[in-house]
Amino acid sequence: MSFDRTSGNLWVGDVGWEAWEMIHRIQKGGNYGWSIKEGPQNVRPDLKVGPTPILPPTISFPHSEAASITGGFVYRGKKYPSLVGAYICGDWMSRKFWATNFESESISKHREIAQSQHQIVSFAEDSQGELFYLDYSPNGGIYTLVPNEKANEPQPPFPTKLSETGLWSNIV
Repeated sequence: MSFDRTSGNLWVGDVGWEAWEMIHRIQKGGNYGWSIKEGPQNVRPDLKVGPTPILPPTISFPHSEAASITGGFVYRGKKYPSLVGAYICGDWMSRKFWATNFESESISKHREIAQSQHQIVSFAEDSQGELFYLDYSPNGGIYTLVPNEKANEPQPPFPTKLSETGLWSNIV
């Protein structure tokens, strides 16, 4: 969990158990539905909801996309102007990172921003609002996100025939 240094909002990553991973922007006294709901899905509709309505997650990830979400921070640094104000989080299993922007209470932009080989276990920020993440793999460490200089280079077309892959040659 983390506090947004500008708004003071508390953000929490919530690892799911059946089919969804969730991120919550916490509200005082909020009911987030455990163990009745998981993401947008009812998992125990037979249980009593509670004294207050269940609040939906701010961001939901199906297990086809993420399987062990690690909550991050709202980015307030200077290195990446396009990410300022976006909530950054990652996933231990898929090793992906996402940035989500909001207009009022609604998601205005949600995108995958990086893919890593690391097991993302936590995030941190420095005094300037720059982000770091922790890798829990056997060779773990503390890392920061950096731009992929090759991301904008033209890519060769994806092969549509086995003969175009270089894995097969006609020997007749």
